[in-house]
Formats: sequence, structure tokens, C-alpha cells
Amino acid sequence: MTPAWAKLSGTAAKVMIVLLAQIRMKPTKNGSPQAVNNGDLSAGPMMMEKFGGPSKNAVTKALKELKAGGFIVQTAQRRGGNQPHLWAVTCFPISEIKDKGYIKPTMKASRDYLEES
Repeated sequence: MTPAWAKLSGTAAKVMIVLLAQIRMKPTKNGSPQAVNNGDLSAGPMMMEKFGGPSKNAVTKALKELKAGGFIVQTAQRRGGNQPHLWAVTCFPISEIKDKGYIKPTMKASRDYLEES
């Protein structure tokens, strides 16, 4: 456990777990696992309800906490209607998400949460 993780509120930790639960992994050519949808993760009301999540206001506060702590980056703004913001977790490289083009993929996880704040 990192010091940054230990400082998170319970709600922020739960939202992070919901984001991580959405990660789909596939093996690379050398057999190591790779996230294929990091950057297309949601903490919208429907997703949070599916996991028994907290209120919309609590989730918004938790996402700000996770972003400030370097655990997540926002990859897409709300596009109207019922579409939620999209996120990537910094413990994995950002995936190339076809047909969305909102953020460039990365080859390496930033792991910003490891930096001292």
C-alpha cells in the first residue's frame, strides 16, 4: 500500500475499485497482461449503482480526490445526455480506444500517485 492510498477517503477508495473492476486485460505477444480499455472507464450514476456506490455528489468529490492524488486522469468530458465522463487509472498505460480519439495512448503507466505531494 502506498502512502497516497492510505490517505484516501473510503468513498474515493470505493470509486477507485469500481474503476479498476472495469479494466479488461488481454495477453500481449510476450504473454504479459495488458489493459485494453484504460481510458474508457466510467464512474457515472449507472455504473456506481451497479456496484452499490455512493451518491452522485459523493462520487464527484471522490473523483476530484483521486485525480488530485494522481490515481486517475480524465480522458473525456461529458458529451451530453446520459454519457458520463471517462477516466483512466494511472497504474496502467492508457489504452488506444478506437473511434473515440479523446486521449493519446501511452506505452507506460504514469503512476503519479507514487510522487510525494
